[in-house]
Amino acid sequence: MLEDCVKYVLSQPYPPKIIEIDEYLAQMATPDYDRNAIAIETALSELPEVYKIELANRLFAAYIHPGSSSILRSNIEFASPILWSVLPKETKLQIVRRVDQQLTAGSTEKTTLAFEFVNAVEGQRFLSPPARKYKLAPIVQRLKANLDQWDTENSCVRQLEPYAAYIPDSLLVDYVRALVMTYVGYTGGSSTYSRTDFYANGAALIIPTMFQAFDDKAGTAFVVAIKGNTELRSRITNPEKLNRLRSLGNILFMFAKQKACSQSYCRCLSHN
Repeated sequence: MLEDCVKYVLSQPYPPKIIEIDEYLAQMATPDYDRNAIAIETALSELPEVYKIELANRLFAAYIHPGSSSILRSNIEFASPILWSVLPKETKLQIVRRVDQQLTAGSTEKTTLAFEFVNAVEGQRFLSPPARKYKLAPIVQRLKANLDQWDTENSCVRQLEPYAAYIPDSLLVDYVRALVMTYVGYTGGSSTYSRTDFYANGAALIIPTMFQAFDDKAGTAFVVAIKGNTELRSRITNPEKLNRLRSLGNILFMFAKQKACSQSYCRCLSHN
């Protein structure tokens, strides 16, 4: 027994010390918390699976708690993505679906914070369809109702960007139409600037990237959004505006072309 103990136990490196969750959370609430990514990754990656799950849930609960300080929330925003990267898919789904609990609880503050946590860890794909619609419908409608109001367009597009690949089907046509109209902009004049091609500059930088996240349904919504759109038709009589619309269409065309090539390649591999 002593020989086995020496061979299999004493000869092995001493296991790293596991953090105590309560103490770690208390430290995160102070300005003295070490925001060193390597130190955080080392501390969290060594945790047993059950500890990781417990800590992730505790971080979510602390983040949405009304009494949490801005220091604690800032540190959670920094550390959570590191922990998130080593969590199993089932745990990620379980934590993000806690957003639904906040929707039914009726607290606007806690619901807003829950979505902010999801954004911090980039867990949007795990949101339930009702949660996505709750979050995105007001933003889409606000963007649609504020055409050519650049500050509003810039703000709405920035809020929609993290969800570009996860838009509910019921919002797709309004969403795509609003993006198209925002990106195309309008033709006008200015006593200050010589330009006649006007659009929300901030939104215009983001929208092409959002179009790159489109799938087949969003591509169909693009066609629906421009067919019979008399406002858009009047705007694209200007060649500059027509070119802006074409640039969005080209993004979707390249997506369709790449998908067709990929499918053709897969068929070829299957045949061979």
